[in-house]
Amino acid sequence: MNMELSRRQFLRAGGAGIAGTTLGALGFGEAEVAHAAAIRPYKLAMTKEVRSSCPYCAVCCGMVVFSAKNEKTNKMEVTHIEGDSDHPVNRGTLCPKGAGALDYVRAKTRVKEPMYRKAGSDKFEPVSWDFAMDRIAKLM
Repeated sequence: MNMELSRRQFLRAGGAGIAGTTLGALGFGEAEVAHAAAIRPYKLAMTKEVRSSCPYCAVCCGMVVFSAKNEKTNKMEVTHIEGDSDHPVNRGTLCPKGAGALDYVRAKTRVKEPMYRKAGSDKFEPVSWDFAMDRIAKLM
């Protein structure tokens, strides 16, 4: 099959192809949105959702924290954190610190119990929650 194609027709077809590819690559296609919407319910289907606030600055953005039961330890663990779209302050967005909150939660160096440094000591020691609350109340 022999097809006669002028230079003008070739440039027009090439430009249309490049424009269509660019629009699709930049996310203007509805296929990506539909695909993400179809997957989202399954991604967090077996998790428990809790609304919280970001503790890293005074803005106090809303967060949605998802947790699921760990089968090895049989305890609930945080699996995903995202911005709360119903929160009036951030409307579903999070700053880099808030977006990285999952890394802070899972950090091995995270302090998980109250610590107390005795006068004259250079080391912190773990104490009970009752001791910590009584100490804070006494100092307040």
